[in-house]
Amino acid sequence: MSEEGKTVCVTGASGFIASWLVKFLLHRGYTVKASVRDPNDPKKTDHLTSLDGAKERLHLFKASLLEEGSFDAVVDGCEGVFHTASPCYLEVKDPQKMLIAKEKYALCLDDDTKMHITRGVALNTF
Repeated sequence: MSEEGKTVCVTGASGFIASWLVKFLLHRGYTVKASVRDPNDPKKTDHLTSLDGAKERLHLFKASLLEEGSFDAVVDGCEGVFHTASPCYLEVKDPQKMLIAKEKYALCLDDDTKMHITRGVALNTF
């Protein structure tokens, strides 16, 4: 089944689950707009850009949960959103920062709503 011509967004695309999701979506023929913290960091993006179909249908965007509106361009024009981006802290030295990150996670979902996204999947570690 080919989904050629359809565009979806995957946030947090450099993560383990999201990377597999990007691979699956590209294999199915989707164009994928993927958010990562730093699209110029080959350690975080080489595994994505080397996927079959990536050259033609994978577009990387810089986005951060801590920057309101930074997901607008990623989500714009997408039929669906797979929201896997989530702040991950091994040690929480500032609990307030964790609360802010959780709030920003919700704001990213609001970005999806204002762009009139009707289909979405959200995964998080909270």
